[in-house]
Amino acid sequence: MTKKTLLVSLLLFSITYITDAACFDCSKAETVTEKLICSDMQLSDADDLLNKEYKQALHIVPDKDKLIKSQKQWIKTQRNKCTDVPCLIKVYQERISLLKASYSTPVSAEDNITGEYRTTSGLISVQLMSDNKIKFQINTVNGMNVCNIGEDGGAVATLTENNRAVFTDDEKCEISLIFDKNKLTAASKNCSGYCGLNVTFDGTYLKKSESPGF
Repeated sequence: MTKKTLLVSLLLFSITYITDAACFDCSKAETVTEKLICSDMQLSDADDLLNKEYKQALHIVPDKDKLIKSQKQWIKTQRNKCTDVPCLIKVYQERISLLKASYSTPVSAEDNITGEYRTTSGLISVQLMSDNKIKFQINTVNGMNVCNIGEDGGAVATLTENNRAVFTDDEKCEISLIFDKNKLTAASKNCSGYCGLNVTFDGTYLKKSESPGF
């Protein structure tokens, strides 16, 4: 792979805010971030998906200036701070999840988000409670290592704007659970204390049951 489409559109914007990706010559990559993205297929795919989600969000969100500002800030303070592939994959997953949430359909009173959501590496159980609260458990695995959150009766998150529930703890772990019909997307910050080595629970889960399983 000699060339990679990078998010030049995050730095240059047209009057209508519609972005066009530019072709970046990977043989001239200078920063650690550029070299990692150019050399790793998973990061290359994540960069393509992020660009797609960003363009989609720009078409839909009412406050485009705010989205542009937040994307520039993300590049500067999160993406460009990474010096290895696992770090970049994590920040890309988090940003993609938040971009999807920015234009997803809000949860309404008729939506039943209670249930069990699964992916190939684990599950998230959710129970809708009163006062805009949800109880949840997260269990994921990678080999012999696991992530466990809320295993003793469930953790509690608060439903905020649109379709997003947020959980925080005393160690500044923040988990966003984003609901969209029969899907749930999890994104986390500073939550490694709940997980073993090379395990994450970030990603998209599909609803498999109406029962939360706890």
